[in-house]
Amino acid sequence: MVIGSGKTLKGHLQKLNKAEKLQNGKEKKKEFRRIFWGISISLIVTVCLCMGVMNQVVRTLITEQNVNDAMEMFTEIQGDFEERNNAANRLATQILLDDVCHDMLYAGTDNSLESWVLTPIYRQINQYQWSNPMVDSIYLYNRAQEVFLT
Repeated sequence: MVIGSGKTLKGHLQKLNKAEKLQNGKEKKKEFRRIFWGISISLIVTVCLCMGVMNQVVRTLITEQNVNDAMEMFTEIQGDFEERNNAANRLATQILLDDVCHDMLYAGTDNSLESWVLTPIYRQINQYQWSNPMVDSIYLYNRAQEVFLT
């Protein structure tokens, strides 16, 4: 009987041991799941935060680059404008001081602008126009006679 009850006790202990192992296994699985979900959620939150920060940084960089490009383009256009404006002013001063064109500009109402008077003026205007590739046309205006010459 002792032998039989020892076997029963031993079997009972083995069953308890198995139950304990199953219980420990279930607890370990629960713990593993908690750790797994905790790490997964932490990674997802970290990735989302990193994406948000990187998105903001990239937007800022692109905006700054666009502003800088626009400012460079504006500065270039402004420089071109100033260069052409100065060239136009030099040409206008040159034409104003030219003896041939001066006669047409300051001819009074009593002076008639005949073709023999205008021919040298046309030649001089054409010469100025051909010598300056930026110039498309030149207009001279006589206020007293209200006449344009081109």
